[in-house]
Amino acid sequence: MVAIRRVPALTRRSVLRGIASGAAGLAVGPGCCGCGPQSDVVVIVGAGAAGIGAALALQEAGRPYQIFEAGSSVGGRAFTDMTTFATPFDVGCAWIHGDDDIFNNNSMMQTVDKWKRQRRWQSETFDKGDWDYHDCKELEFDEVSYGCVAEARVDRSKVKDDLQKAEKDFKAAIKAELEKRKPGDIPVGQVVKDWRWPMDVVASAMGPMDAGVDLYNLSAADSAATGNYAHNVLVKNGYGTVIRLLANGLPADRLHCNTRVTEIRSSGAGTVRVTTDRAGEVEAGAVIVTVSTGVLAHGDITFGDGDKDGLPKDHRHAIANLPMGLLAKVPLLVPNIGKMLESKNPPIKQFDNVISQRSDLQNIYFLVCPFNDNLVVGFVGGDFAWNLARKVPVVSQGEQPPRKAVEKVRKEAVDLVRQRLAGLVGCDLQIDPDNGYLTDWGWNPLTRGAYAAPKPGGFAARKTLRTPAFGRIYFAGEAVAEGGWHATCHGAYDSGQKVAKDVMAMLHHPA
Repeated sequence: MVAIRRVPALTRRSVLRGIASGAAGLAVGPGCCGCGPQSDVVVIVGAGAAGIGAALALQEAGRPYQIFEAGSSVGGRAFTDMTTFATPFDVGCAWIHGDDDIFNNNSMMQTVDKWKRQRRWQSETFDKGDWDYHDCKELEFDEVSYGCVAEARVDRSKVKDDLQKAEKDFKAAIKAELEKRKPGDIPVGQVVKDWRWPMDVVASAMGPMDAGVDLYNLSAADSAATGNYAHNVLVKNGYGTVIRLLANGLPADRLHCNTRVTEIRSSGAGTVRVTTDRAGEVEAGAVIVTVSTGVLAHGDITFGDGDKDGLPKDHRHAIANLPMGLLAKVPLLVPNIGKMLESKNPPIKQFDNVISQRSDLQNIYFLVCPFNDNLVVGFVGGDFAWNLARKVPVVSQGEQPPRKAVEKVRKEAVDLVRQRLAGLVGCDLQIDPDNGYLTDWGWNPLTRGAYAAPKPGGFAARKTLRTPAFGRIYFAGEAVAEGGWHATCHGAYDSGQKVAKDVMAMLHHPA
């Protein structure tokens, strides 16, 4: 059975971090590790892209900080599986999304391009520091198939033109509808007038495959505010590898993995008390919370201000209006598909984006052979993905879901994707059912979904969570990313950097 292997590459630095994490209860405390007075220390909750971004900003400014990560390694929803498929596979975020000027406007693309020119991290990367990448441009579908037979395809020459026009017209219709209702909101699904081709495929792309929710659960205002995804870049070494290597710049005594934060309580006297399961209580001048809104909504961390329990009403309302969407992956090793790609007229090509569309909305998107001639990645999103994930019982942080339930849903997802892929290529495929898995974001207690998608009418929730609670508890991450880059890794990283600067300004001039 193939399982997700969340095992970071072992380096001297990561070993030191493991030692530091194991001794967290001894190492953490006011004034420890050169951290200075407790009112100066910033505690960061979560070592994903946002947490690492915040930490690097604080470190550059010479500010003391501590990071607590509930998982066993850094990266959060940016995690690259380096072992299962003989090439890096991004279990979570994979594309660096950017506008027309991606090399100047995207922090992650700038980082990868710089490392490529420097041939950096040669000993810790799959391609020895070459940092190869592939730009999928606007990530449009190359093939569209209905049902499970190869013959039920849309003419390939028409796919891109028809979808481009339909998407452009639909986005214009959304904006026109919002203008009528200003400042109101509406589910995107209510704007659809005709669900036939090509609108049905546009709906799949904009809803489940992009936002992780079906169109009737998608805020039109949020959709209209999404950034311009003119470029979508896959990194051969893996996006998770990029985030992990950025974290190599953090001192080992500041990063504490396998340490859950259970309570954050403002004292009302210029400090915040952070309670953990392994390091006891830590006093800080401010806290930056980077966990998902799914974790916040589930109550895995409790909040308070003095003797009062809970977050302010506006923050609670915002979290309730920012539920998690779900986009899950089903990677499959297909040993004979590489030869098929070499044939004279292959039904699919490397890096093709193919969607298998169905009237019951059990749609599957396929990314064909990304940097690996034997790997095909199926994607399921929205209600379809949640219906699979919810077959695994919800567990608390620190607990493992039942193996039998996980294995059962894995087999179901792998078999479903295998059958649909076989239909697309028009022949049976030699796929070992054990050579694939369903990514666990839907039932993982550290994420409880893929990324936040506001309910229709809840668009303002992102803005609300950008304001600190009780003056010293800040929120960062993809859910509150600015510039239209919500639900993206670079948006989360940039959010962490910005919030860290806001925190430093507050500590320098407290109210």
